[in-house]
Amino acid sequence: MCEIRAAVAAEPLAEQPVLFRIPHAEGNHKCQGGGMVHVDDMLAAGLTARLQELENHLKSKFKVSSEWIRQVGDEVSFLKRRLILVSPNLLVVEPDIKYLEKLLKITGLDGAKERYKAAPFPTGGLPTDLSSDRELNSESASKYRSALGILMYLASDLLACQFGIRFLSTHAHKPTEGCWKLLRHLTAYVNCHKSHVLGLAKPQLGQGLICNRVSEQKTSTLEMFSDSDWSLGNRQGVGRTRHIDGKLLWLQQMTQEKMLDISPVGAAENVGDLPTKPLKPERVEFILARLNVRDKDCGYALVGNAHLLDHRTRHHVSRIVKRGAVNPQLVLQILALALQADSVASADDEPNTHRDDALSQGTGEHGYGEMFWNFLEQLLYAIFLIADFLAEHPMPSFIVSQCVIIAVLCGIFLCRGNRPERLHEKAGEAAA
Repeated sequence: MCEIRAAVAAEPLAEQPVLFRIPHAEGNHKCQGGGMVHVDDMLAAGLTARLQELENHLKSKFKVSSEWIRQVGDEVSFLKRRLILVSPNLLVVEPDIKYLEKLLKITGLDGAKERYKAAPFPTGGLPTDLSSDRELNSESASKYRSALGILMYLASDLLACQFGIRFLSTHAHKPTEGCWKLLRHLTAYVNCHKSHVLGLAKPQLGQGLICNRVSEQKTSTLEMFSDSDWSLGNRQGVGRTRHIDGKLLWLQQMTQEKMLDISPVGAAENVGDLPTKPLKPERVEFILARLNVRDKDCGYALVGNAHLLDHRTRHHVSRIVKRGAVNPQLVLQILALALQADSVASADDEPNTHRDDALSQGTGEHGYGEMFWNFLEQLLYAIFLIADFLAEHPMPSFIVSQCVIIAVLCGIFLCRGNRPERLHEKAGEAAA
């Protein structure tokens, strides 16, 4: 760290000296980069000129090997992880999967038939709750602890598995057969979703997962999700509390200075549920999408994008309904959004092949049912657009409607021709 200071006047973070920032060369408050040091490895980002100064200084003192990310496709390795720039606005972090192979071998799943696991941990009754759950022998218990150690090492990369890893670690002193089943379940999930990687998108000032202060904030927004005990930060003083942690007073000071804002978060938006409780597959994928987890086997597409779109659609519908009295235009908009959500939710459903008369499977590749819903969706969109245009432009709409009525009347008059005279002649002939 001393040589880093000498090269670019780096300023280490007081709370975590392994982190440092590179100040502006002219001495103002602007930051030109930052980085992290781990023993003899370093990862830094910032202005190219300042980083080259740091690299040249370190190479003059030590034997240094360096890697750079300059354009799309470049990658670097840091702490057994690959950092790849897949697009101008997206950097992905891929963990080393060699530990997964060892994990499969320990649990005996390397030669077993692969079974798909949608969730990392069961949400119902657990085998460890059964009275017949027996303790493992010494050999199996040793394998259990070895596999658990690998999972704990990979826990920072396995976001969806952190609750399961914590649960299994509480039984490390005396593992049972039920714990072994849960360990194999968790390992199978990791193997089925080994293509999941963490994506780091280019940040937008003032924009977070929930917080949106783009128009009023000129600095980056850092969001943290925790339990309700952090609400003590909104208090001033300790009251009658006798045993407190010193950082609580620091937290209260940051809140008083308006540098920290503590507020509740809705249950649907709380990504902190992922490492604290077992969740259903849909909920797991939704939170992974919120955390920008990508699937490298699908072109780094967002995991759970369908569930994320469905949630946003429901939120939009809820906001429309809460505006007040529902008029026909809002009803059409709600129906259109509901159809969109239905199409997203049914996109991943398996076809119903158990009934011959099932909707949308009667004929053709898609069937009349799907054609009907697509037609209805397009019709509702057209009606909604027309109603929106009429509401925004009443006078031109009135003129256009009058012109249409006049054109229809003229067409009727021209189509009639001399029909009244022929009817009069036929009436005279009938009377004669």
